[in-house]
Amino acid sequence: MSALITAVWAVAALWAVAAVQTCSLAVRRGRMAVRRNASRARATLLAAAAAGPLTAVASAFVSTPRALAAAPLLVVPAAVTLAWGLPRLRALVSALGDDPWGPSDPRTRRASAEPRLTVPPLVALTGAVMAVLVLAGGLVAALVAYGLTAAVTAALTLWAPRLRENATRAGVLRRVLIHTEQLPATGREAA
Repeated sequence: MSALITAVWAVAALWAVAAVQTCSLAVRRGRMAVRRNASRARATLLAAAAAGPLTAVASAFVSTPRALAAAPLLVVPAAVTLAWGLPRLRALVSALGDDPWGPSDPRTRRASAEPRLTVPPLVALTGAVMAVLVLAGGLVAALVAYGLTAAVTAALTLWAPRLRENATRAGVLRRVLIHTEQLPATGREAA
């Protein structure tokens, strides 16, 4: 059982790398850096999405009831990430192929901070960590794990559009108005 838990921790580590890579796309300065990081994120997403279901299948050989309890935490986020995140990464890489050397514009930052791109790897990371809890514990641990995963998913889903708007405005300078006319001096300032 400890080898299986170690394998699930390895899947969680892959999802952590994928989550960091997808969430950091919006703060890259140049289009070439975004494209390079998106290519790396795509490879990591594919590796993590393949490792999750394989680990779920391997856990069935150790303990079938626990494997059935942990499998949705490993398989469903991987499928959602492949369905939502991977096409957006492909579209981002192909859009950046036209002019890869320019600066990162607000449209690129907005596309790279898309909630359907950034949220699924974070939810998959949470699911992998909670799968360890399900495999190591009993019924109460499974209920707590599913409850925490649902709470984290809801929080990330509600928080993601705000992060997208902040990423869109990153690097945009606000206008500062400077008044050049002289204001009349008040009595206190004149003295």
